[in-house]
Parts: sequence; structure tokens; C-alpha cells
Amino acid sequence: MKKLSVIIPLYNVRDYVSRAAISIASQAFPGLEVVVVDDGSTDDSQAEFISYLNGIDVVAIRQENAGPGAARNAGIYASSGEYIMFMDSDDFLLPDAFKNILEALETGKPDILFGMYLRWVSDQGLLKGASYDVNSR
Repeated sequence: MKKLSVIIPLYNVRDYVSRAAISIASQAFPGLEVVVVDDGSTDDSQAEFISYLNGIDVVAIRQENAGPGAARNAGIYASSGEYIMFMDSDDFLLPDAFKNILEALETGKPDILFGMYLRWVSDQGLLKGASYDVNSR
């Protein structure tokens, strides 16, 4: 199985990184690398995030605040996976997400993979589906 590098930029998000980190930790597998880029936080976002990732290959980067794009680029340079996936600190994954992503990549051999996402509507307690429309660009 090829290695998947998941890149997550963080900036002062200590209070809500647990859900994202737990969703990653719950489906960890050999070949998973998590690249956590602290983009100049003044809290301990990175340490809090990493505390949930026991037994997972973690690359921790700390840089001066330069924005999420620069943090993602730093993550790309530091990653070692054949595949790269981006997550934000307030994202979380459904069960088997990594397994399904890797199966789609290995089976279809696409150059890039788009997928559906679900949005959590906390005041209504439900998920709404949406997808990226490649034809609208």
C-alpha cells in the first residue's frame, strides 16, 4: 500500500482540534503520515492536535504566520507520501474515509481525486451533502 500524507495547517485552534484529530486516529493504518503545520499560533494547537495521534507517523512543523496556503506548501515539502490530502483543523472524517480514498486512487489511478463532502449543521444536528462540480469551472 502506498503512503498517504495528510496535511493540516493550524492557527490558534486548540479548542476545537480534537474532533479532527480523533477522526484521523480512529482510522490510522500503516502508511499514514500526518503533517501538522503550526502557522504561528499563540496557543498550543499543535501539541493538542498531536496528543490524539498516538502511534501515527507525525511530522510537526512550526513556522511564522504566513497564512494557510503557505502552511499547506510547507506541509507538501515536508511530506513523504505518494498521495497528499489536505484537511482543515475543523474538518473531520467519516469512518473508512482513508480506506475508501486509497482504494479509489489505487483502482482508478487518477491524477487527482475529488469527492463529496458533508457539512455539519450544528444547530440542526444533521449533515448536508455537496460535491465539487468540475464542469462549473
